[in-house]
Amino acid sequence: MATDNLKGKTALITGGTRGIGRAVADRLASGGCSVALNYFSRTDDADRSVCEIKSSGGRAIAIAADVSRPDEARACVARTQEVFGPPDILVHCAAVAIHAPASEITWEIWRKNMDVNLDGTFNMVYAVKDGMIERRSGCIVTLASVAALRPREHQVAYSASKAGVIALTRCCAEAWAP
Repeated sequence: MATDNLKGKTALITGGTRGIGRAVADRLASGGCSVALNYFSRTDDADRSVCEIKSSGGRAIAIAADVSRPDEARACVARTQEVFGPPDILVHCAAVAIHAPASEITWEIWRKNMDVNLDGTFNMVYAVKDGMIERRSGCIVTLASVAALRPREHQVAYSASKAGVIALTRCCAEAWAP
C-alpha cells in the first residue's frame, strides 16, 4: 500500500482493533494518517491498539460503537470528525461470522450476520458518503469474503451477508465515483 499521500488524512477503521482492521490501522498510521479505531466491546484491545499506535508516533483514538445501529454509526463518524476532522478514508472491517449447518440456521443467526455485516456496511458507508461527495474526495473500502462467491454449507448467513456487501459496494461506487 502506497503511503506517501496519507499525511494529514483522517481514516476511520471499523473493527480496527483486531485482525485485518488492526493491520490496516497500523499501516495507515505509519503513513501519517490520523486513525479512529472503531470497536464493539473489547475495550482492552482498543486501549492497547491506541497506545501502540501512539508509541510509534501515530495519532489514534478508539471509538466504541455498534455499527449495526445507524445512530451509533453516525456518532462514530461525528466523533472522528470532532477529534481529527472529517474522515477521508473509511475502511469497514467490522464483521461477525456465526457458522452453523445450513439445516440449523435460525432467524437469530441470520439476523445477527445481516445486522453487523450488511446493515453495518450500509450504516457506515451512508454515514460518511455525504461529506465525501460534498468534498469531492474520499475513499471507502469494504471487506467481503471469498465465502460470498463460493458455496459454504456452514456459512449460509455469513456468505449471503458478504455477497450483499459486494453488491452494495459496487452499486455505491457506480453511483458516487463520478
